[in-house]
Amino acid sequence: MAVTQKFIAQQAGVSQKTVSLFFQDSPLVAERTRKKLRGLTKKYRYFPNQAARSMKSKRFKRIACVVIQYVTEHDRDLQLRHPHLLAYMNGAALELAQYGYSLVLEPVLIDNLTAKFVTDPNLFSSLAVDGIIGLPGSWVPDIIDDTINAMGLPAVWLNRNPPEPGKKPVACLNLDEATGARLLTEYLIGKGYRKIAWFGPKFQEHRYHYSAAERFEAFRNTMAAHGLTIYRQEFPAVGEKLPPAALHLLQGNPPDAVICSHFSYQEAAVYAAMHHGLSVPRDLDIVHFASSWEYNPDIYNFKTFVLLHEMQIGQLGARYIYKQLLGKNDEKLLTPVAGTLHVGKPMAKDK
Repeated sequence: MAVTQKFIAQQAGVSQKTVSLFFQDSPLVAERTRKKLRGLTKKYRYFPNQAARSMKSKRFKRIACVVIQYVTEHDRDLQLRHPHLLAYMNGAALELAQYGYSLVLEPVLIDNLTAKFVTDPNLFSSLAVDGIIGLPGSWVPDIIDDTINAMGLPAVWLNRNPPEPGKKPVACLNLDEATGARLLTEYLIGKGYRKIAWFGPKFQEHRYHYSAAERFEAFRNTMAAHGLTIYRQEFPAVGEKLPPAALHLLQGNPPDAVICSHFSYQEAAVYAAMHHGLSVPRDLDIVHFASSWEYNPDIYNFKTFVLLHEMQIGQLGARYIYKQLLGKNDEKLLTPVAGTLHVGKPMAKDK
């Protein structure tokens, strides 16, 4: 016997209209009835015909994920230049699945030095979706914003630089970078360190990610609040090799501690410490901001870092889009998400 909405309705003792409302996530269906229908659909492995529903409702049950990746001439063949974006996509996909939506990828590759497209982007020319989640990692070309604005669909950007002055505002959900920098700085000051250095990317140009400036400014302000000045600082430009900058940061009379903008700077700082004969963390404490994709408890339990909750941002962004599709505008979902401080545990030989 074919399993249909009518069959499910009969098994549940409700009308076929109630089953239809259930699949539309209507608030008119009581929770007790929802629970019964969820059990029946799982038992009989029944799912509505999405193609037919899309034609009738003009909804496609798909949300596009615009992933902008910045590459150079030497790495443009890499399939994923920014692995931390997977955390955002995973969070968004899991959240959307609860509402019966799928996340579909719309990749855009841009040369980071020339600001030109590596390949002509599809930009939805063959993709029908109900909403858009953008993952820029930094700046967004005007053509992307213009295309999305013209579509008139609900859209939200995750961890994005705000549009330049004069441009149309967009909905953004970002990281609370200042809190993370303050937590790391106060942790180091609390350990009695006074010669604290900063190692992070140059951020004066508009194409640099907002996090670089916000992390450094919060670090500088926290130091000043404690009557301290920055001992040293290094700001390598995009494309500049990190090890030489790290070696310069630690030469001569080295700092007590270094705050690194992210894992690649942390790795370069550890390399430089080894080169200068410094033991970490006995001679030099090195802390950093960690993306959720790189966190491995077997390794990172011994490190001190601020964990950035990219997966949570993906979930909140998906929830924001879904609320928009229901005709609701929940701006609270766009509140910046702060990272959490993880203090490293000493290795057995250091106890």
